[in-house]
Amino acid sequence: MGIYDTVHFPQPLTCTACQARITSTQTKAFENILGDFRIGDCIGHAEELRIVREGLYCNACRTLNQQSVYFVVYRGILTDIAHDLAEAERHLRSFSFERLLLWYHDQYAKRIRERARRHEVERFLRDTHEWFTKGFDQHHPEESSFRSLIFLHNRDILEQSATPLEAIQAFLQQREEADRQREQNTHPASLPQPNGE
Repeated sequence: MGIYDTVHFPQPLTCTACQARITSTQTKAFENILGDFRIGDCIGHAEELRIVREGLYCNACRTLNQQSVYFVVYRGILTDIAHDLAEAERHLRSFSFERLLLWYHDQYAKRIRERARRHEVERFLRDTHEWFTKGFDQHHPEESSFRSLIFLHNRDILEQSATPLEAIQAFLQQREEADRQREQNTHPASLPQPNGE
């Protein structure tokens, strides 16, 4: 099938053949980077306005293209997933600029978070490499104050890990737990509906 992206629906759709729930579909219309996209995500350039028709695949009965959805892309943002072309065209014509600004704000915040997460991973990899290649894992306890200055962010994980693999596993587990906590504490803000709806 090649490289594709996955678009997740805000509400599951029902397969017309077997009535099973369809929660997402795959497409090659976007970046083709095995990305996961939802309404409100940036999928293209800011000048991009288009409607993309995509056939659905049902995992339950293995039917393909018996029904379609239409992705509405307004100024590079996936703004809606419509059931028919007329609905998609209406949405594209009447989309609220204020709502778009809120989504751009969310995209900027997402970019900042992802950049911070990338720096966190890079720092952890550098620290782990230095910790195990320079023998800090074998130093005496009296040197712990020196180590705490060098490995300020990752010292606890490194001190509790006998091997680089253990350190990586502990780091990933810590991130997954932080993500779960963040998910529980996050409540999406309600966005204004287009046309005052």
